[in-house]
Amino acid sequence: MNHRAEPFIELHPEDAAEHGLEAQSLAQLSAATGEYRGRVRLAHGQRRGEVFVPMHWTDCFTGQGRSGTLLQGITDPVSGQPESKQGAVALRRLPIAWQATLLVAQADESPAWCDSDYWARIPLPGCTRWQLAGCQPREDWLATLAHWCGTPASLWCEDAATGRLRAASVIDGQLRWWLMVGPPDELPGLAWLAERFTDAALSKAQRRRLLAGCDDGAADAGPVVCSCHQVGQASIVKAIHQGDTSLEALGARLACGTQCGSCIPELNALLEQERPHAHTRQAVNPEMA
Repeated sequence: MNHRAEPFIELHPEDAAEHGLEAQSLAQLSAATGEYRGRVRLAHGQRRGEVFVPMHWTDCFTGQGRSGTLLQGITDPVSGQPESKQGAVALRRLPIAWQATLLVAQADESPAWCDSDYWARIPLPGCTRWQLAGCQPREDWLATLAHWCGTPASLWCEDAATGRLRAASVIDGQLRWWLMVGPPDELPGLAWLAERFTDAALSKAQRRRLLAGCDDGAADAGPVVCSCHQVGQASIVKAIHQGDTSLEALGARLACGTQCGSCIPELNALLEQERPHAHTRQAVNPEMA
């Protein structure tokens, strides 16, 4: 959970294609005992016919992301240890009508948007990010946000043809909430935006950039993979494409994976996925250098 902001379902790309799923789509696992909802991850290393889900999510951070709900209450007759590693499940796409990202300065313990068909809470410095999705369309997002957050939108931009919306609420110069309706792969890097929640008063330039969600020329490093050195996924993928196709090479360039090591499985997965797209480095003749 340190390196993934949301509960996920990891499966082989061929299994995903058979079920009409692609990377980053939302899916649901069902068993006789309950359901699990998460974001799809594709991994060639995952065995066909099986899925993997993390077991450490709780109701504090997601609505239906507890893997234990999928498992029978079976224990070893001698040790009493529960069977918590395997179970039979059915996989299907979650039929969502909308997705949204909401950043708020503060929220109640059980905010109104937790009634959404899917939600995940992601703490950020200065604010909290909520990743949301629903199976029924919402007709008036501005009214919904005013009800959810208690303050009206000050700025907004809507594209009715695509169903996209960005909006923000600024009260007494302070940012209270920010919303993007659309899939999370359309998000800018959120570091700049999260910092705006700590400002005592937004400048005119910052206010002009709110709906864009980033400063001029800001680059998105992607989700953090290496927490120790704050290395984002985009930086790692770029390095692999440039020829750093081993853990050692990535560590030498970016320092990722060189401290606690908890990100090494994630690095190995990115290496497997992106290595075919790497540019082969040409050997340099010392006499020509």
